[in-house]
Amino acid sequence: MRGDEGSHVGGGPQLSENPENLPPKRETLAAAGIISIAVMASRVLGVLRESLRAALLGAGFHGDAFVIAYRIPNLLRDLFAEGALSAAFVPTFTDFLMNRSREEAHALAGLVMSAVFLITGVLALLGIYFAPELVGLIAPGFSAIAGKAEFAAQLTAIMMPFLPLVALSAVLMGMLNAQRRFFVPALAPALFNVVSIIVAIILWFMTEDPSAAAVGWSFGVLAGGAAQLLAQVPSLWRLRYRFVPALRGMFSNPGVRRIARLMAPAVIGLGAVQISIFVNSIFASRLGNGPLSWLDYAFRLYYLPIGLFGVALGTVTQTNVAEDAARGDREALRAGLAHSLRLVMFLTVPATIGLIALARPIVSLLFEWGRFTASDAEATSYVLSAYVFGLVAVSSVKVLVPLFYALDRPSVPLIASVCAVCVNVGFNWWSHLAIGAPGIALGMALGSLTNMAMLFVLAGKELGGWRGQGLALCLAKTLLASVLIGLLARWGAILIAWLWVEGTGPLLVRRLTMAFVPIIVAVLVYLPYARRIGIEEVDDVDRILEKIRRRLPGGRSA
Repeated sequence: MRGDEGSHVGGGPQLSENPENLPPKRETLAAAGIISIAVMASRVLGVLRESLRAALLGAGFHGDAFVIAYRIPNLLRDLFAEGALSAAFVPTFTDFLMNRSREEAHALAGLVMSAVFLITGVLALLGIYFAPELVGLIAPGFSAIAGKAEFAAQLTAIMMPFLPLVALSAVLMGMLNAQRRFFVPALAPALFNVVSIIVAIILWFMTEDPSAAAVGWSFGVLAGGAAQLLAQVPSLWRLRYRFVPALRGMFSNPGVRRIARLMAPAVIGLGAVQISIFVNSIFASRLGNGPLSWLDYAFRLYYLPIGLFGVALGTVTQTNVAEDAARGDREALRAGLAHSLRLVMFLTVPATIGLIALARPIVSLLFEWGRFTASDAEATSYVLSAYVFGLVAVSSVKVLVPLFYALDRPSVPLIASVCAVCVNVGFNWWSHLAIGAPGIALGMALGSLTNMAMLFVLAGKELGGWRGQGLALCLAKTLLASVLIGLLARWGAILIAWLWVEGTGPLLVRRLTMAFVPIIVAVLVYLPYARRIGIEEVDDVDRILEKIRRRLPGGRSA
C-alpha cells in the first residue's frame, strides 16, 4: 500500500493486515490488452450478429419493431444494472475486499444480487403486462403504420425477461473486475453473440417470413442473456464465492447503504441519458419505416471502437481508481487518468476519421445483404458519419466517470449528464425533421462532447489540473497523423472503386477489398508515422500487442 496518509473511503482495517483479500495490482496496459482481446472477440461477433439481423429483418417494418422491442429492456438495464449499479457496486465491493474481509464482501454481494433479482424481476413482469403502452410511449410514430405497434409490443413482451438475466450478469462482472479478473467478464458478452448467431443461422434456413424470424430472434435474445450470465459463474466459484440468497439485514448493511447512496444520483444522471434515447426514439419513429434501423445499425459500428478501446481502458481505470482513492493517492489518480486519456485519444481519433472516410464501403460490406437494400446502406453510412463525432468523447467519459464515484462525488457525472441531454434533445428537436436520422446521430455526438468537456474540467479541478500531463500535445500530434491516414484511406477506396468495375468478380470479394485494403494500409502507415512525430503512446500500443501476442497459440507465456 502506497503510504498511510489520507482517509480511505470505507473505513476499517488497512490492507497491510489482510493483503490476501485482493490480488496484486497489475500493469494497466497488460489488463487493458487482456480485455481488448475479449472485447474484440465480442464486438466482431456482435457485428456478425447485426449483419445477419440486417439480412433477415432489413431496415423497415420488422427491423424497426425489433429495435424498439429490444431497446425497452435495455433502457432499464442501462439505468439500473450495467450503469448505476455497476458504478456504485465496484468501488464499494473493492473497498470491502481491501479494508474489511472477504466474507463481508461476499455477504454484500449476496444481498445485492438478491435485491437486483427481485427488483428487475418485478420490472420485467410489469414490462410484459404493459408492453403495448411502453411501445406507444417510446415509438408513437408506429401507430401511423398498420400493425407495427402491435408487432413491436409482442416482441417486447418476449424479451422483457432479458432484464433480470443481464442485470445479474452485470453484478457478477463487477465482482470479477474488482478482483482483477478481467478476461472472463469481458468475454461473456461474446457468448450472447454466439447464441444469437446460431439462432440467426437456424432461422435463415427455417423461414423466409421476417415476422417469424423476428419472433424467433427475440427468444434467442433470452438464450443469449442466460449464456452471458452462466459463463461468469465458474470464475467466481474458483474465487470461493458461493451465492446465498439473502434479504435480511439489507437496509442495515453499510455496503448496501453506500451503494444505494451512490446509485441515487447515478440513476438520475443515467435517467437523463435514457430520456435522451427515449426522446430520440420518438423523433425517429415519426420519420417512417427505416430511420430507427439505420440509427441502430450505425450505432453498432460506432460503438465498435468504443468497445475495443473506451470500455477496455474504462474497466481497468475503474478498478485502479477505486484502489488509488481508497489509499488517498491523488497524484496516482491524476497520472493514471491522464495516461488513459492519452491512450483514448491515440486510438479513437484515427478511428473517428477512418470511419468517416470509409463509412459507405464498411456499411455495404457488413449490412447490404438480404432485405437490407443499397438505399438503406447509403442512409446508414450518413448516420454513421454523424455518430462518430462523439467517439472520442464517449470513450473519454468511460475513463473519467469512475473518478467521481471513487471520490464519493456522484453528483458531478449527474450534472454533466443532464447538461449533455439538454444539448442532445434540444438539437434533435430542431434538426430531426430538417436533417432526418443523421441529425439525431449528430445531436447525440454533441451531447457526448458536452459531457466529456464538463467532466474533464471538473476532474482537473479535483486533481490539481492537467498541466504537465501532455494531453494537448498528444491530441495535436494524433490529429495530424489521423488526417493523413484518413485521406489515404479515402483515396484508396476511391481508387479501388475506379479500378474494379462494379459487376465484375464476386461481390463479397469486391466489398472486402474496398473496405479492408484501405484500413490495412492506413494502420501500417499510422503507427510508424506516429512514432516518427514523437507520439509516445505508440509504445503503449506495442506493449499491448505484445501482451496479446503472448496469449496467442505459439506465443511465449507472459
